[in-house]
Amino acid sequence: MITIWNFEQKKPDIIKKLVGHTKPVTDLLFYRESHTLISSSLDKTIKIWDIDSGALLKTLKKHEDAVFSLVLLNDLYVFCSSAGDKTLQFWDIETYEPKMVYKIDTKICKMIYINTEDSKYSLVCGCKGGFLYWMMNVETLKLELKKKIKAHNSGINQLFYVKSNKTLLSCANDKSIKIWDIGTKDLAKEIIINEDIIIPQICYDIYNDIIVCGSSDGFVRIIKIKDYKVCKEFKEELNDFGAVQWVNEKSFLLISGKQKQKNNNQTICFMKARQFI
Repeated sequence: MITIWNFEQKKPDIIKKLVGHTKPVTDLLFYRESHTLISSSLDKTIKIWDIDSGALLKTLKKHEDAVFSLVLLNDLYVFCSSAGDKTLQFWDIETYEPKMVYKIDTKICKMIYINTEDSKYSLVCGCKGGFLYWMMNVETLKLELKKKIKAHNSGINQLFYVKSNKTLLSCANDKSIKIWDIGTKDLAKEIIINEDIIIPQICYDIYNDIIVCGSSDGFVRIIKIKDYKVCKEFKEELNDFGAVQWVNEKSFLLISGKQKQKNNNQTICFMKARQFI
């Protein structure tokens, strides 16, 4: 199920729920021009939703295994999906017809599309086993594997492009955040907050040039891109982070995860918005 929230009020309330997938939803993609939402799922399908009415417009069934990630190639009017069948499927963003399929040798957890100022296009894939795949010739849809890097010790959870210094952020269920040089595709820096802390989730705030990360010790930490040092941290009492996401328009941080109740030892799932001034 996909839940759409309204954050205009002090207490967030649910606008609508989109029900249609038969297994957990893995990724979401909003296409502003047609006001549609694209969702992927472990049920091997991709669904197209009208964001205003909540109506299911179309179901795409090209993948033969769970679909993990979606990415929009906005200047090409194409979006891409990756799945457990080790394929990248490219779709027309207007008609939703398949345009091209690319076979790869591993499962892809996350993808990011990078269009730099010098018009060099690349699709970076974060894979099972902690590998990064740099795919070139994306603009012609004649993909070529440019570089394969062993980046982390586990499957990659998040990828972000930092335009200000032309670097890529990667994060996995290990103890570091990696910063990669877009030009050379080599490791530029490794951030280790503490050797005992796992960093499963991060987000990047493009407006304030900061990294926000959730950690296995229950703390949320804010890291400045300028010097890659922690400038602020606060405890959330989480046993497991689901996601962290900065919402610039509202100046708050969305945090989801799991928390054990002290009175009955039960685990609950929740989402909260932490306000910043």
